[in-house]
Amino acid sequence: MISAIGPFYNPKKPFVYMFHKIADTFTGYKKEMYNFYGYGFEASIKSSAGLFKDMERYFGCNDQQWEEIKSNYLKALRAGKVFQDFYRRHSAKKYRKYDMALDLSMEPLKNYSERMKIKLIHENTEYEFIIRDLLRIIKNALCTNDDLYMDPKFPKNPYNNVEFTHENIYKLFITMKYRNYTIPEIFHRFVKNHLDLPYFIIKNETYIRHLCIEDYHTQFSKEDLFEEIILMLRATLHHSNLFIHVDFSKDEVINKFTPIITLYWLSIHSSLGEERTYYRKLFSAILNKFILDNPTFGRIIYLRRSKIPKNEETKDYKITNYLSREIPYHLTNLQKIKDYMKYGIEIQTFIARSTPINDNESDYDPMSIEESDNESLAQLAL
Repeated sequence: MISAIGPFYNPKKPFVYMFHKIADTFTGYKKEMYNFYGYGFEASIKSSAGLFKDMERYFGCNDQQWEEIKSNYLKALRAGKVFQDFYRRHSAKKYRKYDMALDLSMEPLKNYSERMKIKLIHENTEYEFIIRDLLRIIKNALCTNDDLYMDPKFPKNPYNNVEFTHENIYKLFITMKYRNYTIPEIFHRFVKNHLDLPYFIIKNETYIRHLCIEDYHTQFSKEDLFEEIILMLRATLHHSNLFIHVDFSKDEVINKFTPIITLYWLSIHSSLGEERTYYRKLFSAILNKFILDNPTFGRIIYLRRSKIPKNEETKDYKITNYLSREIPYHLTNLQKIKDYMKYGIEIQTFIARSTPINDNESDYDPMSIEESDNESLAQLAL
């Protein structure tokens, strides 16, 4: 029955079909307008406002013609809505339900209320999601980056790795509005920009970068994040008197300094100069306040008359403070810093020879010159 409607009908773009049908009766300026847009005009129309502006710019319609265009447009929307509802009801019988009993956090779906769930039709399959999981998927996709080099992606269905349709995204947005959910800022901006990813990036590049920096610490492992914190503190030794003992708990350091290092990254990697200046001052103020409020943080305190425990990994260290000024400032690797703390000297690294050495090459001296080479050099000198 859908195919009988006409060759131009597309359930995702009902206005396209109605425009072609109404255009058959166009004459004069309206026929010229139809020829201007042609069969590919739907790709250039972003919204009804954009369509009306294009018409006004290129054809200079008077008030009577303008009202007629609006009337035809509303008729097309109403008729298209009828066709779209019919198509949805007709196709719903063919949809299969994806068999899943857990959400993306491996929690049973039955533990959630219906208000927290949403059903989406995607690739002729019905999926049931938790709204919280969909919001996380959208944010992670829009904030995709490689070491703070932004590369946003359109959100994808995690069950089939196919991009969500615009209908799915709009349904989520409208459902959250209807249920009085707080809509995240990045999701609101994405919808406001008509789900047009390149346009969204251009208009919100600074905001996206800010979110990427705020979540940057999630890309590090525990060891790497601890190294970043130590290097950050060593870079700010000119206004800090911290002491981080080599045996001090790494988890404690990470928990206390993760918010502070985020401010440090914002003061370095933010797009705007004023924003970098603001976070640089905020970082200095918060770090100084932390040092004043926690004067013994990072220190190992032993009680008198008690046996001092020996850590097998660190008992031979000559320097026990990661932030000691005895350690050269140019060491920007935690392993090199540990080597210096243990041996008191900078350990040089050598690159091993990658090509194998033959037996007949073992006595070869590359600085020696054979007689034939001497004769060649003498000829060149003459």
